[in-house]
Amino acid sequence: AYRFLRRVEHALQYREDEQTHLLPSDMQQRAGLAAALGYRPDVFESVLVTHRAFVAQTFRHAFRLAGMGGAG
Repeated sequence: AYRFLRRVEHALQYREDEQTHLLPSDMQQRAGLAAALGYRPDVFESVLVTHRAFVAQTFRHAFRLAGMGGAG
């Protein structure tokens, strides 16, 4: 997940020529980002959702274990 998301971040920053972490909302721009990373748009979106969910779950568990979050 880390490597994938870092690659996405670097591709975004290269495309924007600035420090950014925002995915484009325009589907053509997202398709271009996917292509730049070697993915078909549908595969890119699927991999992105999977990695984001994993990271979110990992952080929820880490905060819960540290006593900083709910049981969910």
